[in-house]
Amino acid sequence: MREEEVSPYEEIVAHREKIDAMNRNMVPSDIDAYGYLQGIYQGRWRYEPERARAARDCLPFERPKLAVIAKVGETFAERLEEAIARRMARPQVTNGMKVIEPKKEGAD
Repeated sequence: MREEEVSPYEEIVAHREKIDAMNRNMVPSDIDAYGYLQGIYQGRWRYEPERARAARDCLPFERPKLAVIAKVGETFAERLEEAIARRMARPQVTNGMKVIEPKKEGAD
């Protein structure tokens, strides 16, 4: 047997190692920005500046931060009345058209 000859088993193992190396650097197509950035810092795939910047910019839209706002001391009825008053105080939007009020009869 010549020295260059490799057994079929060794060929399969070498081929599998090449495929595994290729798959380690492939990013799944169904991943979101958060998963992509996690994969970068966990070393699952290599850092690509353009993709990382796009993922960072998309992150707030795909996974928004959750926040809680609480008003203490007011009842629901008081808050509802305030909201109605704010709504009534806003000017009516008429899509830029002037509203013409009808003349009252007998007001001459």
